[in-house]
Amino acid sequence: YRRRFGVETSYRLMNQVRARTTSPEPTRRLLYVALAFLLVNLWTYLKWQYLRRGRRVYHQLLPLAKLATFLSRAVEAIHGLKLSVALQPEARASPIRIY
Repeated sequence: YRRRFGVETSYRLMNQVRARTTSPEPTRRLLYVALAFLLVNLWTYLKWQYLRRGRRVYHQLLPLAKLATFLSRAVEAIHGLKLSVALQPEARASPIRIY
């Protein structure tokens, strides 16, 4: 049962940071899952490498949600935040706002 608990915990954590999509492309969906697992592993590494004193790890200093928010804001700062998507000119003239 201990192994099963670890697997379920990994998937629960992965689902907290996985990008959501409605794309039917299996490669894109698999890419998002792989990136989510990499983020969880990075989070675990950072906690054990930098938030540890002896055998004690200070988990409360870097929750997974905080790391996800930090990375999201960093990507927004680099690439900018898009609030609208323009469709093809023949389909619609004004952009659609996404909030």
